Amino acid sequence: MIAFFLIFLLLFIIWAEKKLYGRLWKRGLTAEINFEKCEVFEGETNHLKIQVANRKSLPLNVLNVKFNTHKSLKFKNEENLSTSDMNNKQDMFSVRGYEKITRNLEVKCSKRGIFTVDEIDLVSRDYLMFKDYVEQKEVFTKLTVYPKAINPARINNALKQINGEIATERFSFDNSFDIKNIREYTPADPIKSINHTASAKSEDFMVNVFENTTDVKVTVLLNLENYTGIDETALKEESIRISAGVCESFIKQGIPTGFCTNGISTVTGKHVFVKQGCGDNHISSIRHSLSEIDENKTLFKGVQLKDFCDSNFCVIISQNVNREFISAFADFNKAYFIVPYDINGEKPEVPFKNIFLWEVQP
Repeated sequence: MIAFFLIFLLLFIIWAEKKLYGRLWKRGLTAEINFEKCEVFEGETNHLKIQVANRKSLPLNVLNVKFNTHKSLKFKNEENLSTSDMNNKQDMFSVRGYEKITRNLEVKCSKRGIFTVDEIDLVSRDYLMFKDYVEQKEVFTKLTVYPKAINPARINNALKQINGEIATERFSFDNSFDIKNIREYTPADPIKSINHTASAKSEDFMVNVFENTTDVKVTVLLNLENYTGIDETALKEESIRISAGVCESFIKQGIPTGFCTNGISTVTGKHVFVKQGCGDNHISSIRHSLSEIDENKTLFKGVQLKDFCDSNFCVIISQNVNREFISAFADFNKAYFIVPYDINGEKPEVPFKNIFLWEVQP
């Protein structure tokens, strides 16, 4: 009889413990997940911050926080990490009553793009380890990874010819009596624009920026159409990086610059187009647009990009240099091409002038 009573008491305790724990464990329990920096460049390191707070006296001896991230975000600590189409990451906590725990996970951002974490699973286990309790919470944290910055010297070398044309046009039309502001010297600036007083004070060459009486504008066109039928991801990614560097180079010279590609945005589902503009905010806008591009999807053929060139200077970045594609831009007197190619493969033939071959090491 005593044995029967003890068994009954034990079962009642187990039942009551599970019932009570199931009712109370998630009360006052909050969890947040955020990236330390919302915007980084490809190849940089960031931190993912997980914060768990238990605002009640009941301790949680076992609490797992589970979430998914894009597999291009490489966790330094791969413990409790499995990877398939996504990174499936979980972190284990033991939280006392009225305790808050913050944990920072180091991640390397190996690929450009826009990445989000939309939900997390909180999984706890009762004190007797008989049952798991799961609570799904909606969260939202977003990380924008910009294309990797390219050495400005390589960009300036590729733009040497067009910068010379722009400098000539500016030399002919600048109003030397109306100074707009002063900035650092770039290779595209004419010698006559150097401000010697400002240069002496800053110990670096500074130039006057004049009110322009001519309308010098640049459009950068990026063609991501696949021509070979093989995987061209490395070349396309380099093309996107070149686009970022070219746009930034012109904007820093004070030249209104626009951007267009036949690549599709992962956010809008449309092709990416940015109107001409200047300034640091415009650079950020173009970087953000380049981060959105799905390099494997295009909305229209590369030759149709000519319809989006509404400026007097045009830079076209494309792996394709066949006559049909280049001839589509024959009506543009000031069209310049940058052609990325795999240095381990065959070097492309250059059928026309104004073409710069850009070596890519996969």
